[in-house]
Amino acid sequence: MGLGKTGWTMNPNLKSDPEAMHLLYCSLVGINLEWTHGRRYPWELMCLRFTEDDLRLVVRWIQRQARKGQPARHLTFRTFIAGPCAVEYFEEDLGQARAEARAPKPLPGADVLRATRRPDMPDPSEAKPVAKVVSALGLKAYEDFKRLASEL
Repeated sequence: MGLGKTGWTMNPNLKSDPEAMHLLYCSLVGINLEWTHGRRYPWELMCLRFTEDDLRLVVRWIQRQARKGQPARHLTFRTFIAGPCAVEYFEEDLGQARAEARAPKPLPGADVLRATRRPDMPDPSEAKPVAKVVSALGLKAYEDFKRLASEL
């Protein structure tokens, strides 16, 4: 077992460094909490199962939930990390955050298309090459472009 930055012995089974997780948590939630012996144990429990990427994903997911006005857990250390059942709740939140991250995202403008009763995705069989569409319009600029391109 190696020594951590503060001289404490590190558990080799941890997926992340507890002190690094604490610093990441502080930066994500915008608070400054001192790294103390009392905070070490809850972080070690979290670090046995979760990584910094997991923490980042869950905190951002909870913040998004709160911005959308949906029920979200508080990100205070005493409830989010050190509270009773904190590890189990974190696991649930992580599962939900991962599921949301995997869900297909709507295309930009899809809401507008649906509101105007147009399909979200154009039918691929109706797709035409841009050159064919532009040339069919008989635009002089396209002809000039073709001529210029052939001269290069």
